[in-house]
Amino acid sequence: MNPFNAIFKAFAPAGGAIPYSFRQDGLLHFLEARRGRGKSYVLNEVIYWCIRKKVPVWTNSLSTDYYKLGLMACVAGCYDSLEQAMTWIQDNIHFMRNWDDVLTAYGGVMVWDEITRSFEGRQGFNATKPPFVMYDYWKQSRKFFMTCYLAGHDLNDLDRKVAGLIDLMWVTRKVPVKGKFAPDGTAYPKEFWLYATDPGGAGKTDAVKRNQASMIMRLPFNLKVAQAYNSWEIIRFIDGECSFPKIQDVEQYHIDQGRLVAPDPDKMIAFHVSRLRDRSDPFDTWVKSLVEVPTSVTA
Repeated sequence: MNPFNAIFKAFAPAGGAIPYSFRQDGLLHFLEARRGRGKSYVLNEVIYWCIRKKVPVWTNSLSTDYYKLGLMACVAGCYDSLEQAMTWIQDNIHFMRNWDDVLTAYGGVMVWDEITRSFEGRQGFNATKPPFVMYDYWKQSRKFFMTCYLAGHDLNDLDRKVAGLIDLMWVTRKVPVKGKFAPDGTAYPKEFWLYATDPGGAGKTDAVKRNQASMIMRLPFNLKVAQAYNSWEIIRFIDGECSFPKIQDVEQYHIDQGRLVAPDPDKMIAFHVSRLRDRSDPFDTWVKSLVEVPTSVTA
């Protein structure tokens, strides 16, 4: 290998890429990784970040050891006591067993492993048939203040109606510790590098190369996080009946929960016209600062 290339690979894994860290950004993320490349580990890091930051989680994985993650978050100073941490976990970690569990999620992070089992791209290969309302949900998930981390082996295996909405596609590179192996014989990881691009913006859905990545994230390997999940778990797919025929029904559910405000189409125009009588609206003040607004306008 050219010495310069070796240095570039070691110290600049993605030249020009913007550093990224877990956050609530309202995006649809897709983590693409082959078996044993750290996909489940990264998802567990997402859950641990949510516990530390007190962000509600919806997940389809049952193998995470929340006692260990709660204890770690407590030691990190995120909670005053382990009891407080476990109380928060009990109230804010939700398991997705059916479509209703997905559609009623609001204001948090969704961690969905092996999503291609429920949204298979090849006709007739779905483990279960998703309801049509789910496709509307993916288009508008950010309006329910949800950030979604979806994971699978290959973006090309994902239903194209969902794949076309992915905001960032991530691929992982596991950096091993030289000469050190885990008990199962796999290379012991030193860290993980994640590279992301907008698959729509790139005009393709094939693997992201390092020099094409627009986002990059470094995850030092945390053995305690790795020990807080069972990588041999059989991931369950989402199935069952759906109580919401249309996205309007999902919206109405959240309105009834006091999370969203219902617009009334019959009163909407009358409301905007009535604002002409009260010229103290902040937006009105801003417009006046830019242009001269006629004062003779009346309702």
